[in-house]
Amino acid sequence: MNLRRVNHKTTIAIVMVLAMLGSISAACSTPVGVAPTGQTFRMGANKVTVVHHNDTFLYGQRDEPFVINLWFRVKVGEPNSAQVGITGSRDVAINDLGDGESRALAANQQGTVDFPNVKLLDVGDLLNPANKLEVVGSWTWAMERDDIGISGAEQNILNVVKNALNVIVASGNIPQDPNVLVPALLGNFGQAFNLIASALFASIPGLPDDAVGSRFYIGVGATGALSNIIDATVGTTPFPTVAIPVVTVPPDITGGSIFSLGHNNSFTGQVFEGNGRHDYDLSMVNVATIPKPPVASFTTSATSGSVPLTVSLDGSGSSDPDGTVSTYSWSFGDFATGSGPTASHTFTTSGTFPVTLTVTDDSGMSSSTTKNISVGGAPTVAPTGLTKTGSGCCNTYGDFAWNMVPGATAYEIHMGSYFGGGCLVDASAVIPGQVPTGRVQDGLLCLGSHYNVKIRAQANGQWGPWSPTTNFGL
Repeated sequence: MNLRRVNHKTTIAIVMVLAMLGSISAACSTPVGVAPTGQTFRMGANKVTVVHHNDTFLYGQRDEPFVINLWFRVKVGEPNSAQVGITGSRDVAINDLGDGESRALAANQQGTVDFPNVKLLDVGDLLNPANKLEVVGSWTWAMERDDIGISGAEQNILNVVKNALNVIVASGNIPQDPNVLVPALLGNFGQAFNLIASALFASIPGLPDDAVGSRFYIGVGATGALSNIIDATVGTTPFPTVAIPVVTVPPDITGGSIFSLGHNNSFTGQVFEGNGRHDYDLSMVNVATIPKPPVASFTTSATSGSVPLTVSLDGSGSSDPDGTVSTYSWSFGDFATGSGPTASHTFTTSGTFPVTLTVTDDSGMSSSTTKNISVGGAPTVAPTGLTKTGSGCCNTYGDFAWNMVPGATAYEIHMGSYFGGGCLVDASAVIPGQVPTGRVQDGLLCLGSHYNVKIRAQANGQWGPWSPTTNFGL
């Protein structure tokens, strides 16, 4: 459906009639002539489920899914206002996801795009011809990584999308009756889809990653009564589908959603189906409504000293930008813990202790911060519980585990040979870090031989005492 051109006086008259009938404009979001404040919206994918794999028998029955968002924004009635871009990458595809398996997407896998300074218009705001209704969204592709990437074809596709939006949507007008806004926009986008399909048929090679399917998500910058009209109309208006006659990419447009930006939108279980089927959860949210994590912060009465060192800790300076801090948890770095906004702790051994404060706010979000406390001197005790956990050849090795010493920054294991134990070769290894396991490896060690093994810890660059020896056979 093409948008009909109307003059300013006609628009005012229609809105006044609708107001008297009590249908849509009970109140305007801003006075006539005042531009609404711009807001930022964020779209991205949150989870993927491989319902049925896309790969053939040559690649097995597990997929490597990833999502690409070809984002767009365009103002209705403002010529050449279309903007386009792309987010998402095959480089962050999830490896080996089988049928029925799901995965929550990490930040760099979500194909996230931000739309800053989107002005949400209500019916009354449209009385000001300077206020242009803006549409933002994404042509979302569900993809499966293959041997060949899409080889720069994205930019050609973006140019086709931009041209179609400028020719169809940016050159249109808002319909006289806001109640037909959704079918009008979908009619225009349907024309744009067909223009995209015909242009891509001649210009885009179909040789890259496997495409599972694609959908369009169209968010209308509306609030208040206009938002309500859009939401009420969406369920009665079919979303256009368009086959793109290219071998694999871009994938056919198999539907999508149109919605107002007046509230957050979640799209769960979105079906992308072709040779395989991948379901995605996506969302479009107002960034201002996203809960913000708390900020963890604390002070210490001392950051270094000698054994025994008592340190007072104060985390009451922690804060939450949109709520309150509800819990404080302390890890003192020597395997002891505490709680509460303030704490006191005594370090009874030498070493470097990472003291960590974790705060959680009233929405359940957490954040942490860490400061090191240095207690001078060498460790006063040796590690305990030394055990052998494995061995092998042919660059012969022995694997060991032990109970860590608080504050240690490294461990040394010594394997001593003896007459009657087998091969007469000693071996040692230094294992850096505060770790509970390590390996001694030496080609001159012998499987079947026995060794007297001991361990010690290091702190502040100084070694502590050796543990008693324990006899182990490799």
